[in-house]
Amino acid sequence: MSTLKNSGLKAYQKGYREANKVRMDTVKKNWKINNKEKIKAYHRKHQQENKPMYSEKARRYTARQINATCECCLSTDFISMYENRKEGYEVDHIKPLSKGGLHCMKNLQYLTIHENRTKRDKY
Repeated sequence: MSTLKNSGLKAYQKGYREANKVRMDTVKKNWKINNKEKIKAYHRKHQQENKPMYSEKARRYTARQINATCECCLSTDFISMYENRKEGYEVDHIKPLSKGGLHCMKNLQYLTIHENRTKRDKY
């Protein structure tokens, strides 16, 4: 019986929102303008409670922004590491890009094809 009431209530609310869309958007916009401190406090609290998630997102964003390459590694030595690798070896990222590692000389090593494929994204 309660699910019947809930479905009727949801239908009523949906109809009300559709009929009063402009009014509800205005109320929502005004609330956001008048409660900026509440919104900031909510976001700060959420970031503190979910700090590992935000720091990981920040690392990934930064890596994407700089194309995961540090300034010092844009030299010809960096490119030659790929060109001069021995037969049967691959260039591997010690700390994978997916885990926040950078695409730079300090984070690269040679591994055999089998070792590199077995390692996958482990760190």
